Amino acid sequence: MLRDTSQREVVVPCTQQALQVGDEVLVRMKPTTGYTAVLWLYVAPFAVVMLVMVGMLMLNNNEGVAGLSALLSLVPYYGLLFLMRHYFQQSCRFEVVKR
Repeated sequence: MLRDTSQREVVVPCTQQALQVGDEVLVRMKPTTGYTAVLWLYVAPFAVVMLVMVGMLMLNNNEGVAGLSALLSLVPYYGLLFLMRHYFQQSCRFEVVKR
């Protein structure tokens, strides 16, 4: 388990537990939430870059244009992720458990 002692602010929906300011708590999430984050933030952009690069190399055989196009393809990808942030906020749920 990774431990981070710095203070963080996490918005959690109402809980049935009686929590007070200063209580020591654990913040948990489902493992599938972490796997989904890795998929959207690392695996999918890598696939986009590779597909665009290979496609551009097949079209014009210029490595510079292919590399630049591949990098620029991330701009609309992360723009789409930014527009979908409310969906991700709804699907990413945290749970607070009093220690």
